[in-house]
Amino acid sequence: MIYFFPNIEDKSRMTLELIQVVPQIESAVQHMKSRQSERKQRLETAIRIFHSQDPSLQQLRDKLSAAKITWLTAGIAGGLNNVFPLPPCPPEVSVLGVDGSHLEFQRDSPLACYLLNMGMARICYGKNPEALLQSYGKLYSTADDLVLADPGGSMREQRIEGVLLGIKRAVEELGLARQLLTECPAGIPVVAMLDGTLTLWGLSDKTYPEFVSEIFLERGFLGHMDALNKLSTEKTFSIASFISFPASAEVINLLRVAICPFSPPDCDRYCDKVKKGDERPCNIVAELPDRELFQCLLKPGERSEIFISRSSVVEKFYREHKVHFFYLNTGEEISRVETPAWIANNENLLNLTHSLVFDQCKRGQGYPVALQEAHEQAVVTGRDREAFWNLVEQEMAENNFSSSPSQKNRSKRMRWY
Repeated sequence: MIYFFPNIEDKSRMTLELIQVVPQIESAVQHMKSRQSERKQRLETAIRIFHSQDPSLQQLRDKLSAAKITWLTAGIAGGLNNVFPLPPCPPEVSVLGVDGSHLEFQRDSPLACYLLNMGMARICYGKNPEALLQSYGKLYSTADDLVLADPGGSMREQRIEGVLLGIKRAVEELGLARQLLTECPAGIPVVAMLDGTLTLWGLSDKTYPEFVSEIFLERGFLGHMDALNKLSTEKTFSIASFISFPASAEVINLLRVAICPFSPPDCDRYCDKVKKGDERPCNIVAELPDRELFQCLLKPGERSEIFISRSSVVEKFYREHKVHFFYLNTGEEISRVETPAWIANNENLLNLTHSLVFDQCKRGQGYPVALQEAHEQAVVTGRDREAFWNLVEQEMAENNFSSSPSQKNRSKRMRWY
């Protein structure tokens, strides 16, 4: 095969020698191709096991609750293999999309700060169609903004950066959705959509002090959820998180528990010392994402049963807001839709979520229109980043502060040759 690389002659602009990587890519693809037959067999086995579980569902629940396993499984909310057709859309409806991006604190910046940029889209369908697109940028630069302090009075602190900055952004996104839903007029159903998962996975890292979870969850994320749950008694709305091309395998892992020959399943006891090359009994359905299973089971517009997240963060902290999810065939792919428990347990709100998420994906050629527009409002480009930091340096200089960047940063901007 012949490969064409743009500007291959301009060695000064090439930092990755693509020609060196080509054989490695070819080898990886060939290895993937060689396993297609095995993967197909695993999928067929998974489908057969999936359909065989309903008669013994209570037995599977008991087995799951007693299992000691090393991977995440889905919890069973109702049934297992029921398929739900697409409900009709209400004639008058609004859809909210909320997404965010951020500029992270730079160690070599003259000003210690970070920036969150929130994007929103409100689209109304029916007799009076309209759309509102906005963005909200906020700079965080005070000591309270940059560092979390233990409310208990200890001297422990935790800087907001990396994973924690991503968590803060997720909390702010939910807060914006809450504000927008509060402002929506009563009488018209609304679905507020977020991009990504409702589970704050970063808080499962045990290296963070306990007060970090308290601040971000009890005083932040779950505080917003409490307010939204209360608001749901006054207005008809749903809040849902959309995951495109999900990589999760929680339902597949549930099937691994179902076929485990040990009672109760105990990975460390029975399979920890399995020799390399030997197969664990449950491996006959392993290494498959849930989306491949439901691609074979769902027609366009149909959704799966409701499942419950058994993430350690959700089970420990989320209270009545435990994350529930279903898989949806959008017509283009299998997507995962997450909602809090009080939405999932309300049939009318669940049907509203199902119908409007599919409608949004259909209008957006596979991805919800409201989230597309919110992302466009939120995105911070490379040019935006450079302009922001230039503005910071300029403002520092005008106020007689040293705005000299580190020598490493200066070398990136200005080559010496």
